[in-house]
Amino acid sequence: MNDDNGCAGCNDSSGPGPPNSATAVTGEANVKRLSTLGYWKLVLFGKPEADRMLYRFANRELPVNILEFGLETGRRAEQLIQVVQRRCGEAAPVRYTGVDLFEGRPAGDAKYPLIEAHRRLSRTGAKIRLLPGDFATSLPRIANQIQQVDLLIVSVRESMADLAGCWFYVPRLLSEKGVVMLKCAGEGDTSFLKIGRAEVDRLAQRSGPGNTRRVA
Repeated sequence: MNDDNGCAGCNDSSGPGPPNSATAVTGEANVKRLSTLGYWKLVLFGKPEADRMLYRFANRELPVNILEFGLETGRRAEQLIQVVQRRCGEAAPVRYTGVDLFEGRPAGDAKYPLIEAHRRLSRTGAKIRLLPGDFATSLPRIANQIQQVDLLIVSVRESMADLAGCWFYVPRLLSEKGVVMLKCAGEGDTSFLKIGRAEVDRLAQRSGPGNTRRVA
């Protein structure tokens, strides 16, 4: 696995934050930078096991613009940012946008206050934007506000079929080499499925204006 230092650069096309979002500008990190040993612990022993794939991808491809739907505890987001920062340093500040129901999570799910998530992730020194919402309803609203996303993480309760109408919006978000990592609890998924740009474009074509399941 490539573990060289350095970073090719970053894209700064995420646009202004929409209303009711929490945003922090890049600043000095006050969490300890991830060591090489810490990185290997993540990819070999990190829990949940499904997240290890994301850490390996982040170390290899250095996605400096990350968009995530479904933060869970926020730990994964924090560690992903640290994996990229370990190799990019100040050369390419990381931008992270997270969309989650936060306080509005369904009954039975652990609540995760937006302000708590914002405080935790801001400590990394990355530029953080947090938006309340879910994948299906938030995606159409932000598709024209956030561009050049290198890594789109989608962790949802629905099945792949339930998301058919959403793919129409995804190509607008992604950079040329952008990748989607998808985990559908409705399919019984316990690991992430990697979907490259070419497959995303094909899914988007099938969910275009003629598809009655497209999200309004």
